[in-house]
Amino acid sequence: MSRSGDDSDAENDIDLDWLLGFVDPPRHACDLLRHRFPSKVGGRPAWLDPVHLPTRDQLTCPATGHLMQFLIQVYAPTEDNLNAFHRSIYIFLSPDGSSLSSPGAVKAFRCQLPRKNCFYPFDPPKKEARAPPALSTSQLEASLQRDPWKSEEYATAKETIKQNKPSSPFENTGKNDAKSQQKSQQPALFTEAELVVEPEPDETAPERDHQTAALIAKYQRHTEIEGEYTEEELPTEIVDSFENAVPEAQQHFAYFAAQIAKEPSQVLRYCFEPGARPLCPAPGGIPEADSVPCCPCCGASRRFEFQVMPQLLNHLGVDVADPKAPDWGTIVVYSCSKSCGGGSGGGVGGNELEASPENNKSSYIEEFVWVQPPV
Repeated sequence: MSRSGDDSDAENDIDLDWLLGFVDPPRHACDLLRHRFPSKVGGRPAWLDPVHLPTRDQLTCPATGHLMQFLIQVYAPTEDNLNAFHRSIYIFLSPDGSSLSSPGAVKAFRCQLPRKNCFYPFDPPKKEARAPPALSTSQLEASLQRDPWKSEEYATAKETIKQNKPSSPFENTGKNDAKSQQKSQQPALFTEAELVVEPEPDETAPERDHQTAALIAKYQRHTEIEGEYTEEELPTEIVDSFENAVPEAQQHFAYFAAQIAKEPSQVLRYCFEPGARPLCPAPGGIPEADSVPCCPCCGASRRFEFQVMPQLLNHLGVDVADPKAPDWGTIVVYSCSKSCGGGSGGGVGGNELEASPENNKSSYIEEFVWVQPPV
């Protein structure tokens, strides 16, 4: 694995449309439920397909053998695939956050549905629709049996209790030993928030040239006072020492810092276009396109889709002194360039047969994740 130079990265970025994600409190709690098709951080997953959930094996960390923790989901529909009218990608972390660069310690799952499906109306949800569309009894049972977070039960309880009095859906669970035990067996939750996605601000030509103009002015002031070296007069050893004065790692981090400085609070960078590359604080190990495994379902190449920035760590509500607290330089997701359905459950056609709980296949396709350790 190798990487191209920073100049190449900068040139490529100019021609790409990037989206940036920011953490923000939701206006309404129901905005983070599945029928609102949210992008969100922490809390419980808002499963796009609420029935054909990831299997226990999919959600288990191979290193620790324990259930993984839900980190983030990104709602990212595609325009060139009718079966991906609704499309979300979910990221889960190992409970041992100190070793996230280990194989399988971070997993990403993609789920998608056509516009006409069995779980959601054809048209966007109305404002008054505060709860997700109800599942059948058998679908709900299948969902709760498979879901460690009991997201569907939580969503229903959240709205029911809110209509009676403002409180937590689990406020009184301590009075019920069975429910308390069930809650204790659920994975730990990160602080929940909405992920607001906006276009990256355009960098105008004057802004790009500002630093160059400043350097030219400084050079002109110097030559007016000290005179100017010709190429012949400038010793070769000075040129060589100047070119090697700043190590590549420092140059790379300077470019990283300059990009982040445009929007310091960004926690997500998204660009599902050919040629997009992750923005990383260190140059080492960034996968090249030909080293990313192809989609195991359809054989298509995978390409960069988005990355989770280290700034998100400030919003998770974790104890930074905990040696097992999560930490990363960046988390990068590469997904199937065709957004294939993978031949799974309700994520392909969305018809009644596929939405049946008897179809126990997972609609959640695992994608490729690369994690750069913290610098």
